[in-house]
Amino acid sequence: MKILMQTELFPPFVSGESVFAGSMARAMAARGHRVAVLTSSTDGPPRIERQGQVRVVRVASSANPAYDTFRQSTWPFAEARTVVERFRPDVIHINDHGPIALALVALSKRMGIPLLASNHFIPPNVWLNRPGLERWSRRLGLNGTIDDLLWGWLVWVYEQADLMTAPSQTAVDILRGHGLTCRAMPLSNGVDTSRFHPCQRREGFFSRWGVPEGAPVLLHVGRLYPSKLCSVILEAFESAAWEIGAWLVVSGEGPDRPRLERQASRMACGRRIVFTGHVPDDLLPGLYASSELFVISSMTELQGIVVLEAMASGIPAVAVRAGALPELVRPGVTGALYWPGETAGLARHMVDLAYDGRQRLGHGARQMAERNSVRATGDALEGMLDEIRRDGEAPRAA
Repeated sequence: MKILMQTELFPPFVSGESVFAGSMARAMAARGHRVAVLTSSTDGPPRIERQGQVRVVRVASSANPAYDTFRQSTWPFAEARTVVERFRPDVIHINDHGPIALALVALSKRMGIPLLASNHFIPPNVWLNRPGLERWSRRLGLNGTIDDLLWGWLVWVYEQADLMTAPSQTAVDILRGHGLTCRAMPLSNGVDTSRFHPCQRREGFFSRWGVPEGAPVLLHVGRLYPSKLCSVILEAFESAAWEIGAWLVVSGEGPDRPRLERQASRMACGRRIVFTGHVPDDLLPGLYASSELFVISSMTELQGIVVLEAMASGIPAVAVRAGALPELVRPGVTGALYWPGETAGLARHMVDLAYDGRQRLGHGARQMAERNSVRATGDALEGMLDEIRRDGEAPRAA
């Protein structure tokens, strides 16, 4: 098949959408399909590049108003038409509802090209990451109106697809609750279980950040945005720290980092909280595998790629009982759950699992990751793309 994939965010951007799009583009190319990706430029000007066997066409972009570290395409309709006419894909796979996706929806309808859509976004994250925008819209009485418009736009785009996917059953149900009626099914983001593996564990790995060798590490990895609610993790660690000698390592960058660092500096256990900033890709497998417990507090995860990466590394997770996280985090099997707002519950799980969580629950966590491997997701995606391609050919053959 000739597959044209779309995403506003493609590596080196780091997000759930970019990780999924990047891994699936490579997976489809490795299976012998011709793959082109239409995405936004990382720095503004358009260009064409290759990432392995994948041709990447980057259209002109500007700053994204909702996320400081991302960019978004600007008026990509002419570029999209040129790519479609020259590449002549058998199927189109969009991964969001942005400007490039809108152009490809129109072109798929006009040219009769089957369309698969995958969603990785929900509107509440816009408000959580831009509290100033929320306050402004509330003062004008527009909060509900804008939220309805965002949901309506998202659902309308995906209704145009022959088949729609989301990373979890929870994510599909959320879209159904906001009016989605088209055929839809869960498709895991997938995790590279050969790259993220318990064998990557290294004694003394965290000493580069001043963590004493042998001290158990509670780990959080992710973009530091307000929507991730990392302050909850710090509050719980402050309650748990007097009972355990563990360290908390927070890896990632984002606009919320200065506020979190100030919060940590005021805590008695602040010297045992480390902010690593961005961790290079080659260190990520060791980062996960060398920790004892993964902790996440976001309430809007549609699956949780970082949770899968931790589990693939044999590390159990403690997560909030919200969003799609309970689909991965099974109490007593792959980790533990706490109720939203129950910081004391998160602290109790930290204490309970800080020293032997990996030994008790690591095997169950690894098994969960294996069921959500990149290979399994690639197999499923390939089948879906081939199905809609064959369904699209049937009317033409008749």
